[in-house]
Amino acid sequence: MALYDNLKVEVDKLIAEYKAAYADQKLTLSEVWAIFQSAIQVLVKLAEEVNGAGDGEAKKEAVMAALDKFYDEVVAPIDIKIIPNVVEPMADRFLKGLFLQLASGSIDSIVIFINANGLFKS
Repeated sequence: MALYDNLKVEVDKLIAEYKAAYADQKLTLSEVWAIFQSAIQVLVKLAEEVNGAGDGEAKKEAVMAALDKFYDEVVAPIDIKIIPNVVEPMADRFLKGLFLQLASGSIDSIVIFINANGLFKS
């Protein structure tokens, strides 16, 4: 099973968990970012634990692809009350780009922390 396939299983679990949390139709931007950060941490940890998953760039690419799916499934469907529905698709595209850029930096920071502390080394 490829690394992305392993990550996809975890993303599907996270999606189910956060769809349940959003059942009341209320999440703030900070709650959305907390959800996204949680997903980043879980996916990076999983990518680091998988033996033979490839180099760091391959792992990051797989995590970013999983986060892309996570955004589409969890964050994009959230109705942003202060944005008119007519322009919300543009806002969603902008926010997705912003969140993924922030995620890229977060991944780098998490990996630096992991490497500096010798985590996941046999």
